[in-house]
Amino acid sequence: MSQIFDQIEADSGQDARDLILISPQGFEDWNATLSARARAAVMAAQFTGKAETLAILPGTDAENWTAAYGAPDVLGVWDLAKAATTLPPGRYRLAAGRDPGAAALGWLLAHYKFTPYLSDPKPHESRTLVVPKSTDIDNLQRLAAGVARVRDMVNTPAEDMGPAAIEAETRAVAAKYAADVQVITGAALLEQNFPTIHAVGRA
Repeated sequence: MSQIFDQIEADSGQDARDLILISPQGFEDWNATLSARARAAVMAAQFTGKAETLAILPGTDAENWTAAYGAPDVLGVWDLAKAATTLPPGRYRLAAGRDPGAAALGWLLAHYKFTPYLSDPKPHESRTLVVPKSTDIDNLQRLAAGVARVRDMVNTPAEDMGPAAIEAETRAVAAKYAADVQVITGAALLEQNFPTIHAVGRA
């Protein structure tokens, strides 16, 4: 159970569509700067900067469009996660040089999928976020992979993720990072003062 989180790239000037983040407080001033055509698109989408809402803004031709997305002025981990699943597949860069900060992790985690029990998983549609070169992409990917591993374990039915399977997952992680693992089972649970775990296990 593993997933590669590669939906983030360091900015090297590559082509990417602008993703304009707008809060409700800044909506009116921003809307006033738009062309009549763009304002019409905003009105049609009923976009007002409300969190997790989206509007596609037309450009000078059919290929040259941008997107506006409702988000607060200070981004939290999950403030771009919905954008990562609702925007058309492609590559995006936050407009006006904004740094996604912690929201880059939420962008990655929005691409998480649990597919082991699907007979015909749908192809993965990726939205890539272009981030400043100073971003520690490797660390973000490690964090996303760690969260995904725990999600996989939680999403796996109990008949396939019993104590032995949990121990195996734990030992696999420990082996990767040269960590020690101690397993307490049976009567030793009582001796180590874990009576409730012992009782549930016996049941």
